[in-house]
Amino acid sequence: MILQNRSCKPPWLVWAALNDFVKPGQTVAIKPNATWAYPPKTASSTDPDFLAAVIQTVQAAGAGRIIVMDHCSIEPGADEALRINGIGQLVKNLEIEHVFPIASTRQLPCTRK
Repeated sequence: MILQNRSCKPPWLVWAALNDFVKPGQTVAIKPNATWAYPPKTASSTDPDFLAAVIQTVQAAGAGRIIVMDHCSIEPGADEALRINGIGQLVKNLEIEHVFPIASTRQLPCTRK
């Protein structure tokens, strides 16, 4: 996958470290801060461009399965927080497996490729 916005790339040393750490075929869980229902670029949740760069770096390192997960426990809840902070749309656009428990119903919506 190629980023539409190439303004956010992890430094080369981070990529090299991930490349040494992630082995081909491994499962990698990425836990961003997705709790806050504020738009991107407000330093509240992980920026979607940064998360996309991390995902792509892990993919390039050979991960066989990537799961993005977090627990959004603050109102207005997971669905709304993920909509506003852009992380929900990002994982859908990149077709990345994700788990974001819905605190109020205790359901675990999980999508898998």
